[in-house]
Amino acid sequence: MRGVWLAVVLVTAFGGSVLAAPDPNGPAALCDRLAAVPSDKDRPASVPPVAAKDLRTAEAIPACEAAVAANPTDRRMALNLARAYSISKDKAKARQWTERAADLGSMAAMVQMANETLAAEPRDGWRGPPRPVIQPR
Repeated sequence: MRGVWLAVVLVTAFGGSVLAAPDPNGPAALCDRLAAVPSDKDRPASVPPVAAKDLRTAEAIPACEAAVAANPTDRRMALNLARAYSISKDKAKARQWTERAADLGSMAAMVQMANETLAAEPRDGWRGPPRPVIQPR
């Protein structure tokens, strides 16, 4: 009897999402099939990564935009969308979605932002990362 009540509470609290399997034809699944980030530790093992050379931006961008619209707090979908924009050479949107994924807690997005910052050309007096206090011999 306890199990039945627990199921009722979970379904009521989470709208059935706890018990329902992800839709294999839904927007998130399509976004994953087209743009799953290889280095994303949030990516389930059942989702194969998509190599950069295989990412078709004309298909991936609308699919991932739909996935983000369906679930605005899904950091994986935000990161997939950022990657698709990056490969399409839309730097502004790639940065916007990388920041969004990082804000949602994506470690892969945070690493990407750090790499971009370190690779940036000096501007506004920024001279790159600090030098180590102890210099190697």
